[in-house]
Amino acid sequence: MATLTRDHLLDMHTMLVSRYGGRFGVTSNDTLEAVVATPHQVHFGAHRYPGDIAKMSALVYALVKRQPFLSHNETTALLALLWLCHHNGFHILFPQRELSAHLAAIHQQSDDSALYTWLCEHLNSSNDIPF
Repeated sequence: MATLTRDHLLDMHTMLVSRYGGRFGVTSNDTLEAVVATPHQVHFGAHRYPGDIAKMSALVYALVKRQPFLSHNETTALLALLWLCHHNGFHILFPQRELSAHLAAIHQQSDDSALYTWLCEHLNSSNDIPF
C-alpha cells in the first residue's frame, strides 16, 4: 500500500493554506508523528488496521480528531484520502460533499468505525472492475 509520510502531509497542508488562507504550522510535532504512525500500529503482533481501507480510515480519522495542524485539518484529511485512493487503485463512488459531512461528524465519534464502514460501501478497488 502506498502511504503518506509526515512530509507529504506537511506539503498538503502548506498547499491548502497557501491557496485558501489560514495558519501554517503544526500544533505539535509529536501529534503529527502519531497521526502518521496510526495506520501502521501493531498490537500483540497483529496489525490494528488490517487492509487498505482500514488504514486509510485510521489516518483520516486521526487527522480530523487529533488536529495536528493549526488550520485545515479536515481539508488536509480529505486531500490525504483522495491521494491514498488514487495511489492505491481505489475509485471513489460518492460526491465529495457527502464525504465532507462524514469528516465533520468525526468530532462527535469515539472511533473510526463509522468512517470505515462508509468507506467500505463507497470505494471500489480497481481490481473489482470487470475489464
